[in-house]
Amino acid sequence: MKGMGGLSPRLQAVCKMIPTGDVADIGTDHAQLPIALADSGWSGKIIASEVQSGPFLRAQHEIRQSGWQERIELRYGDGLSVLAPGEVETIVLAGMGGGLIATLLQAAPQVAGMAKTLVLQPMQGADILRRWLVGAGYQLRDEDLAKEGAKLYEVIAAGKGRQVITEELLFEIGPCLWDKRHPLLPDLIRFRLHRYGHAVAALENVKRPGAVAHRASLIKKMARLEEMLRCISR
Repeated sequence: MKGMGGLSPRLQAVCKMIPTGDVADIGTDHAQLPIALADSGWSGKIIASEVQSGPFLRAQHEIRQSGWQERIELRYGDGLSVLAPGEVETIVLAGMGGGLIATLLQAAPQVAGMAKTLVLQPMQGADILRRWLVGAGYQLRDEDLAKEGAKLYEVIAAGKGRQVITEELLFEIGPCLWDKRHPLLPDLIRFRLHRYGHAVAALENVKRPGAVAHRASLIKKMARLEEMLRCISR
């Protein structure tokens, strides 16, 4: 997509997930994503929103500097409250925690449910977000990973539809990432293993029954992750 060159790998991955049509970037911050869409010759409506006054003023400044103030509609408001149901085909929520994204979607079920596509980029808590989406009647349609330095970012595209995920660990590593054997998936699995390894070590001498059971479940989870890692590394 033309106009994406100045974006970070994280935002490039988000942009690539957005289908054609009207789009809203909720929590736009510096308005980098809507500006890149406008630069690309995007044919649909572009809405950007912010709830914090500082970021809102920054976004306003950046949009004016870009020359796209007639093309990008900037709105001030909380979450999806800035949108009417069915107003846009795609809603983007990027750069915030997975739990917060789920809360914002849950607070506006009509707006979220009438969008054809949700493009979501949680900074953490992607497993929490995936569980909420599936439980709320959404289907995980596509997923991507982007790497910036040592940091991995997960991007999820979802839409209304029934989905059953039978393996718990797929909420953590992404069912679409697993199905497509994403080239960065080994890095994501190693990150999970590293995090669980620290937790297991911290619980080694804790004898409370709950802690012992939790440590055992983490060890079991690590064994399965190791198995999955070997499967995709062959």
